[in-house]
Amino acid sequence: PLVVNINFKIIPGVYADFTIERAALGITIGMIMSGYKDVKYTYLFRSIFIQLYLLFNIIYIIIIYGVNTKAIIGSVIPGILISIVLCYILIRDKKDILKLISVYSWQSAIIGLFIIIEYFTTFNVYEYIKEYDPEYTGETIIISKKYFMYVRGDIYRAVGIDGDPTKTGFRLAMMFPIVFWYAKNKTTRYKLPIVLVIVGILLLQTRATYVAIIVSGILIAIEMVRLNRKSIYL
Repeated sequence: PLVVNINFKIIPGVYADFTIERAALGITIGMIMSGYKDVKYTYLFRSIFIQLYLLFNIIYIIIIYGVNTKAIIGSVIPGILISIVLCYILIRDKKDILKLISVYSWQSAIIGLFIIIEYFTTFNVYEYIKEYDPEYTGETIIISKKYFMYVRGDIYRAVGIDGDPTKTGFRLAMMFPIVFWYAKNKTTRYKLPIVLVIVGILLLQTRATYVAIIVSGILIAIEMVRLNRKSIYL
């Protein structure tokens, strides 16, 4: 998940490249065909979230159909299968959910750390990884480095692991509620991810991310009040 959006080519292909996302697709299909046949996949469609997620992707596929058919077959459909089915197979109980929260929180911490390092040293992890792409030539590296010099108000903007401050910001905004919940633990090490994420978000200087964080913060506050009232009445 840390490098899936970079679309790093493990093995370049004539018709399709072998990427990390496609490796995950192979693992998902293998798990479906192996010892996980007893999983009732029809239960997935009872979730309102899954229904809305599928509806959104169907609309998206209709919009880009004929314009980018290769992306539909190679990225969109595999992404849907991985995001829905793999989690459904792997998460069986509360312990599994807590493990997943821990993984996402520390991944977010790594993303935030790379943003901080980039801001103060100009080391760009996106460019570093892309340089190992078999199809990434010296000329494209030079052009890309010039393109990815983001500035806002004469202040350097870090781009993060996605090579774009907005995309990296969206990723951290999505992870923020999970990392926030993770930080509720009393141990100090559990609070490190939220610190790195907040600092990273500030250094990205992405207004859309700020708005998303504020909205999610309001929703979290409302939910916490609701749960507290419910516990009082109980």
